[in-house]
Amino acid sequence: MKKLRELQIRRSDAVALMEFARHLEDSERALKRMGTGYSSRLDNEDIIVMLMKKLPEDGLKRKWADKAGDIIKTKGLVTYNDFVSFVKHIAGRINNRYGRELKLIHEQKRSLVNKQGSDQSRGIHTGATQNKVEDERKAQKLRKCPQCSGPHGVWRCQVFKSAGRSFENRERTQTL
Repeated sequence: MKKLRELQIRRSDAVALMEFARHLEDSERALKRMGTGYSSRLDNEDIIVMLMKKLPEDGLKRKWADKAGDIIKTKGLVTYNDFVSFVKHIAGRINNRYGRELKLIHEQKRSLVNKQGSDQSRGIHTGATQNKVEDERKAQKLRKCPQCSGPHGVWRCQVFKSAGRSFENRERTQTL
C-alpha cells in the first residue's frame, strides 16, 4: 500500500502508462500473496481516487471519471481491476499510429510555445501579432479578384466598382 501511495507517473505516453499499469498489477499480486484480506483493500474508493489523481493529465482523469460512472451504472461499484484495465486500455490507444501522431502534434505545439516564450523573454517580438501579419501577407498574395484577376479582393476592385456605377446610372436613366 505504501508503494502505491508513493507511485508517480509524470508523462502520459504509452510507455509511462503501461509502466504505471505494471506497478499497479505488481502491487495487487504482492497483496494477494499476503492473503485476500490484504488484496480486498484495493477495491476501496479512496485508493482508486488516489490512483486517479496520479494520472498525468486532466483529460485522462475526466475519461476515467466517465468510465467509472458507466461502471457504477452497470455493476454498482468500481474495482481496482477496472482502474488497471482502464490504464492499460488508454496506453494501448496512445500506442497506435494515431496516438503517436497526436503526441507529435502536442510536442510540436509545446516546443513552439516554449520557443516563443523564450524569445519574448529576450525581448524579441514574436507571437500572435507577428503571426497575424504574416498570415495577412500570405492571404494577400493568394487573393485574386474574380472581376479583373488583380491581387486584391473584389471589394477593392475599381473595375467592379465602375461596373456597379454604370449599372446604377442605367437604372436611374430607365426609371426617368
